[in-house]
Amino acid sequence: MIRINLLPIKKQQEKESSKRQLVLFVLLLLIEMVVLFFLYSDKSGDLDEIVNENNVKAAAIEELKKQVADVEKLTQQKVLLEEQIGVLDQLELGRGGPVRVMDEVQLILSPPRNELEKLTQGKKGWNAKWDPSRLWFNGFVEDNNNFSLTGGARTNDDVAEFLQRLSTSVYFDDVRLGSVEQQESEKFEYVIFEISGRISYSAGADILAVPGQGG
Repeated sequence: MIRINLLPIKKQQEKESSKRQLVLFVLLLLIEMVVLFFLYSDKSGDLDEIVNENNVKAAAIEELKKQVADVEKLTQQKVLLEEQIGVLDQLELGRGGPVRVMDEVQLILSPPRNELEKLTQGKKGWNAKWDPSRLWFNGFVEDNNNFSLTGGARTNDDVAEFLQRLSTSVYFDDVRLGSVEQQESEKFEYVIFEISGRISYSAGADILAVPGQGG
């Protein structure tokens, strides 16, 4: 009877099995490393994105801090300005009545210096395009708050515009046109006029004492 020794074959099979297991282990290890690499790369990208977002937010916060600081500075400047305006208002209240009236007359006889003054004059019913140099004074008499004013103008329309401006001023009440006469010189024709009414010296002080109102 012939006997075959199968031990070397079995050992050879065990070696090959071990090799296959080792290769499989190495392969699984490589696959795991690849998977981990991609997961790390993905998470690293997310982390970079988060870091960038945090940097953007930090920059925005710094900008907001600067804006808040600017607002606080402007608020302080506003408070100082309001205090200065208050002082000026008090000084204005202490000025003599005739001075305020003369200031008002000067305003009436001045063309608008900017768009705001044009708008203000328009709301009062004034003609912002009127040339005040077309009218002049010859005399002004004031007695116990009653006034009489005489002067000249190029046309009746100029007198009407001046009368409108006096009538809408808080410093002048009961403004009336006394007379208008046509005159003629060697160079041009003109009119002379007389206007009377009452002067209210206290009106300006009342307006200055109430913010947001004006004459």
